[in-house]
Amino acid sequence: MEWTKEAKTYFDNVPKFVQNSVKAKIQKKAQAEGVDLIDIKFLLDAKDSMMGGKKKSEFQKEENSRRNVGKANLVTSQIVEDYEKAFFAKENVDPLTGAFDNKTAVHAAMGGEKLVAQKDNQKIWNKISNIKREKDTTAYFHIPFCHNHCAYCGFYMNSTKKASSEKYTDALIKEIRLDSDKKAFTSFPIRAVYFGGGTPTVLKPNDIIRLLREIKKELPLSNDCEITIETTVNDLDDYMLEACIEGGANRFSVGVQTFDTFIRRSLGRKKEYKEVVKVLEKALKTNEAVIIIDLIYGLPGQNMSVWENDIENLVELKLDGADLYQLNIFKGSPLDVAYKKGKLPKPATIKEQARMFEMGVELMMANRFKRLSMNHWGRGTKERNIYNSFSLKGAETLGFGSGAGGVLSGYSYHMERNLDKYFSAIDENKKPISIMMAHSKTKPLANSIAGSFETGSLNFFEIKKEHNVDIGEIAKPLLKQWEKAGLIIIKDGWLDLTIAGEFWRVNLAKAVIDYTKIVLNEET
Repeated sequence: MEWTKEAKTYFDNVPKFVQNSVKAKIQKKAQAEGVDLIDIKFLLDAKDSMMGGKKKSEFQKEENSRRNVGKANLVTSQIVEDYEKAFFAKENVDPLTGAFDNKTAVHAAMGGEKLVAQKDNQKIWNKISNIKREKDTTAYFHIPFCHNHCAYCGFYMNSTKKASSEKYTDALIKEIRLDSDKKAFTSFPIRAVYFGGGTPTVLKPNDIIRLLREIKKELPLSNDCEITIETTVNDLDDYMLEACIEGGANRFSVGVQTFDTFIRRSLGRKKEYKEVVKVLEKALKTNEAVIIIDLIYGLPGQNMSVWENDIENLVELKLDGADLYQLNIFKGSPLDVAYKKGKLPKPATIKEQARMFEMGVELMMANRFKRLSMNHWGRGTKERNIYNSFSLKGAETLGFGSGAGGVLSGYSYHMERNLDKYFSAIDENKKPISIMMAHSKTKPLANSIAGSFETGSLNFFEIKKEHNVDIGEIAKPLLKQWEKAGLIIIKDGWLDLTIAGEFWRVNLAKAVIDYTKIVLNEET
């Protein structure tokens, strides 16, 4: 894709540590709009769009700084004039509630990728899909259909009106078979399979059974492979539960979000408290699979008492585990629109979310749940959280289905989100890739840093041994300031997060990654 001289000159003013990610966004926008030449006008329009528009009111700016508001496309870098403001924490404040103004990233290790020309997608895919895998690997299957658009969700793609369970399952099975004889799909065991969406249990029970059986037949799953189905309380009836287990699923991730009936219904969830409990108890009684749930803190109308009650219900049910997620308000989502129109109470502020996070940690520890990541908790020995643990560390992922993402041999790829284009590619015996990005040489380092922060500790010696980079020395000014601010503790070659550091971990990880790249004079 060509750039005019004026556009290149203007773009050179963007801070180097965000240039790659911003350039990828601009070129993706141009590609989507059919623009072949990026001139200064297109660049300014793109910048305006990325920054939320020139006419954003002061009220909106204030709201966004006090609440966890962001775009839904997982872009994690921002164009900032003084990047030090995004790095160094505030001092002489409560670090838990005031170290930073807001969350600066969704996933710290995102970025560090260069967009590949669309015409080269298939050529590169044919190359990397025939390279033997020798690393930890997962497989991800995307089911891009939902019964309704939940208020808090920024990733809604298609209503069930567009879903043909049989047709989509047929396409997924054909996609598996297209890949099944390639080296990347036959070598090295796959440790976890994850059905995400969307809502995977929109598929009919018999289609889920045949899809699971095809996966077990064609892919080299490890003998202890974790096979997870994301679902909702509304979908997980007896037939669905039996079908998934019969097909080989051994883990269910149920999107509860909150047990409070009023708040659930305001978010688009239909089941009331008693029905939620009944479904979860029935799933547990099968004793055939791990049952975990998602809970979100910071929802509209959810005060500290409601949040405490949510966790008490989780504990009382003796579930195998849970993710305790901070609410992200995605611009343009039903929640964003509804609360701005006064149809919902205001979501929690960042400070209120910080206190909810603290309470969640205290209650889970008091009830002897083990911490598998900063968000994820397990009870007993059944829950392993393999898929998410691997993903946080940048493991390779074999992606299948419309809207899926994958990582393979130094590239990230995204599948066609448009269903018609997805089906057409499958009919033509092509992998339906819409976007492919090449990783920078610092991407593995970024993954290691981000993964370490998600466990609450970073070992400087291990990072140096694996990547030949001394983070403790390179980022010393930053780390010393954070220690003074009460976010981290450094001792004996380890960086450990305080409770405040745990809450702000994504900011910290992203800052270490970008700061290190600047010192090393590397591109983001």
